[in-house]
Amino acid sequence: MQRHFMLLIALVGWGIIQSANGSRLQVFSKSCIAGIQGQPGIQMEFAKDASQVSCLLEEARMEPGDMNRQIIREQQYLDFVFIPLYWAFFYCSIGGAFRRSSRMARLLGKWLRVSISIAALADFAEDAAIFCALDPAYHGSLWPFHFGFIKWLFFFLALGCSAGLFLRDPRLGSLFATGSQASRVAHWLIGPFFLGGALLGLVGTVGSIENKGYWLTIALWPVAAGVASLLLRLWKERRFEPSDGIATI
Repeated sequence: MQRHFMLLIALVGWGIIQSANGSRLQVFSKSCIAGIQGQPGIQMEFAKDASQVSCLLEEARMEPGDMNRQIIREQQYLDFVFIPLYWAFFYCSIGGAFRRSSRMARLLGKWLRVSISIAALADFAEDAAIFCALDPAYHGSLWPFHFGFIKWLFFFLALGCSAGLFLRDPRLGSLFATGSQASRVAHWLIGPFFLGGALLGLVGTVGSIENKGYWLTIALWPVAAGVASLLLRLWKERRFEPSDGIATI
């Protein structure tokens, strides 16, 4: 339990660092790319050509265009740490809980691990494409959209699989050490949040093809609520651990 809690703390903490860095962007257009409202960092992940990059970040070789490009570059370097963190949490923590239950749970856990691995690999490729797109002299064919689409598609698929762990506890396994009433309440908070976020996110990701990706950013709210609920419950569960600190799951 301790390792799950610390991994989630690291994931949330690094996400806050990325958000703080991204808040420095001076972006004046709310929706340039894929129909996404606000969230310039996410919009950048769906850029298809240089005109969309300039629309979002302003023109290069002048301000605030150059400053915005530098901030986005920094975001990608931060992402090199964030990607392994979220992959490890989904693959090891949530995926590990599935492995300790029924055959159906193990199958669902397998799909989760495959999905989050594809998402993480696509995320690294997306970062490489964004570095190319930030170069004003770039005229190649490697743009972030295709990798961003794959990343978000498989991330939300993995999130949907994760919801099963909480909605069907303990039939599909459990992430918590105790079966208290508080744990059951936490499951029924986290499960719907994750499932709702996954469904909205899938709609938004597919909709981005037709510039209707606004549901993707809306999906992040229930996801954040689910993560906050999970973090709170894991923090409370720590007191039930054995004194030697060895996790009970």
